[in-house]
Amino acid sequence: MHEGQNKINRIGLIHNYRMAPYKNSAKEILSRILKIDMKGTPDTAHFKIAMKHPSSDAVVNPAKKSDYKNTILTITSEKTEEESYNPPDSINMSIDYQRYYEPVRTLKDVSFSKHLTEAQDYIRKNIKETVLNFESTPISDG
Repeated sequence: MHEGQNKINRIGLIHNYRMAPYKNSAKEILSRILKIDMKGTPDTAHFKIAMKHPSSDAVVNPAKKSDYKNTILTITSEKTEEESYNPPDSINMSIDYQRYYEPVRTLKDVSFSKHLTEAQDYIRKNIKETVLNFESTPISDG
């Protein structure tokens, strides 16, 4: 195996969710998730944020490692029927949980199962329990 093929600088795991139906999913995103009360009827919404935080290895030994975790949260409203004149009726959410290795590691030094567990725990504790919790109680369009 070539030296460069045995190195890794990033791994990631993407969780995708689709929540439907809503009378107006764009309004749902603005009012329930972002807490914005805008006048009018929003037709589309797209929200993306990246949250970067150091890994525990980097906090303990910053001189040797600059590892960090990056979570990219994307929330969009969509229409289930493309040609419809109705407001969007579903919310799609993508959660991309990444870990960057600085300096680069060899594959044998990276624990994929640990990354999977960390990603699932982070999503469950920080995102699912707050953002996805409203799925069963959409707000009215009134």
